[in-house]
Amino acid sequence: EEESQLKKELSFFGRPCVKVIIFAAILLSAFAIRFSSTQAIESRSFMSDDEYWHLHIVNQIQAYGYRPNIDSQSWIPVGREMVHPPVYHYLIYLLSNLSGRSVFDVMFYIGPFVAALGIVAWFLLCRELYGTFGGLIGASVYAVLPITVAPTAVGAARPQALAEVVCALGMWLFFYAYLRRSKVAAFSSGVVFGFASLTWESTLYLYIPLILLFYLFHLVSRKATRQDHLVCLLTLSISLGIALTWYLPVFMRYGLWGNTPSFMLEATATFWKPELWFTIYCQLIANHVFYAVA
Repeated sequence: EEESQLKKELSFFGRPCVKVIIFAAILLSAFAIRFSSTQAIESRSFMSDDEYWHLHIVNQIQAYGYRPNIDSQSWIPVGREMVHPPVYHYLIYLLSNLSGRSVFDVMFYIGPFVAALGIVAWFLLCRELYGTFGGLIGASVYAVLPITVAPTAVGAARPQALAEVVCALGMWLFFYAYLRRSKVAAFSSGVVFGFASLTWESTLYLYIPLILLFYLFHLVSRKATRQDHLVCLLTLSISLGIALTWYLPVFMRYGLWGNTPSFMLEATATFWKPELWFTIYCQLIANHVFYAVA
């Protein structure tokens, strides 16, 4: 009798309207947390100097109508050649034109909106793996986890935050394709990963190892089917095809670590970003822990 009463009480949370209310509360909480940075708002300044470099590049796009291949205002007198992928800069430029706001304003306030997209992405990913309740837990973890709050707060505007969110969307599409044997979803996953890699270079060293490990595990355990081969290889080939349109010329000219000048190799053309792995796996582990406890 007590068990049936408990099931009856829990069934209340299974109603669609209740789920929508909970999801809306998660979104509002995420916005409130990220807008609570009163110091950044009052000072009207970015969180770090990296944002000012991206602001400088987008301002050049506004001035010239395109992103110069060499930033003559950096590393004087030789200038700094652009090896950073272009999508983030052109995205900010486009949003500035569409909204009628300055580039600075768009970058200054974009963080919470990236976080909103991140909440949707992690909800979809965790729902695909654990069900609706797991999706709400995953969205809640992303909303409050300090390592996801910091890069998406007001005054933070780095391509890393957007790339991580787009990667989560790509992982959702990948598992959607894997569980449903969908070629269209696998193709879409590859496109999304390709877009993410053109947003931030270190994205390449996140999703490729994850999918390869997933694929190799199935090969070693002899559980891989023809559809598994198709989903994994289609996702990787499409994403790499898109990514190489930018990275192949860069790597052929500068090498994996190359840039100009040589003493700043590791600072610009990034080959290894362990903090990216730390961020994504902390989110995954936290989601598992919260889900298990709940």
